[in-house]
Amino acid sequence: MRLFKRGKYWWIDFSYRGKRYRYSLKTTRRDLAEKIRADIEVKLFKGEFFGIVEKDTTLRDFVENVYSNYMAAHKTQKTRETDRYRLKFLLPFFGSLKLSEITPQRVEIYKNARLQFVKPSTVNREIALLKAILNFAVKQGIIGVNPIKDVEKMKEPPGRVRYLKPEELAKLLKVSPPYLRAIIQVAVFTGLRKSDLLSLKWDDIDWKNNVIKVHVKKTNELRFIPMSDIVKEVLKNLPRDSEYVFTYRGKPIKDIKKSFRTACMKAGITDFRFHDLRHTFASYLVMNGVNLRTVAELMGHKTLRMVQRYSHLSPEHLKTAVEKIGTILTQKSVQEDQRASNIEEYQEKKETKE
Repeated sequence: MRLFKRGKYWWIDFSYRGKRYRYSLKTTRRDLAEKIRADIEVKLFKGEFFGIVEKDTTLRDFVENVYSNYMAAHKTQKTRETDRYRLKFLLPFFGSLKLSEITPQRVEIYKNARLQFVKPSTVNREIALLKAILNFAVKQGIIGVNPIKDVEKMKEPPGRVRYLKPEELAKLLKVSPPYLRAIIQVAVFTGLRKSDLLSLKWDDIDWKNNVIKVHVKKTNELRFIPMSDIVKEVLKNLPRDSEYVFTYRGKPIKDIKKSFRTACMKAGITDFRFHDLRHTFASYLVMNGVNLRTVAELMGHKTLRMVQRYSHLSPEHLKTAVEKIGTILTQKSVQEDQRASNIEEYQEKKETKE
């Protein structure tokens, strides 16, 4: 890091992450300039120095002029819409701040303010977006390090588990129109999301290998879902009047929100959303003894965290584990009793001989 004088002020000149920085230290004293330079060098080494840009920018300007282009190129339409909605709350609070001025303390203030209106899970998603934006700014060389990278998530309550009992499912299927009944059946026996179901095409059905090929929009991945006999039967009975699997009068079904809500009302089912059919799929698997790792794989989860909510539905393995402990203790007790009995027998024989 070079120190030099220009006019009456001392300046520094250095490179960081392949970019050159040069600016005034606003002092005429060389000894003070030396101390400032040393302090900057230490902060750069620790990755704590944020002021390494020639022209810092506000969060609003960065989002509108830079990050929005990244969103358009790398995120799905649904994700972009979700991000824009979250930015409606982030930008009024952080928008006028320079990226380097967004601190953990300001984030905590934001958290407390938002918690007056929304749940911790909502705030966590908003802060996650803010972190993602700042991480992108680091990659672009706008800031040296994400100033809120160590901000912790708030604890969230366990995820919702609402599933249909067999009798509820039977009622729902009975009152549903044929097109909706087919969608519900495939959802329950595959665990697919609504968006994946409605975008399913006949070319995605592999009858020979009994699998459904799914282009998961949420993760932009390709997954293969095994077909049960029930799913195969349902699909084979559907009309093939379109390239899409699920149609109504020959046209692809765009949404079923209204018809599904109506069917639930007719069946007397309350507090139930279409996404809960996915929970129904996972719940039935767990209650029938399928281990959580397999459930996670079938649902497309990369970790067990998302399926831990279903663990209470299968208490048998816990009961078995406890019984194993009891068996061990019982065996140990028997062994000790046997040992004591042997000692007593030995003492009796010894006393008899004497």
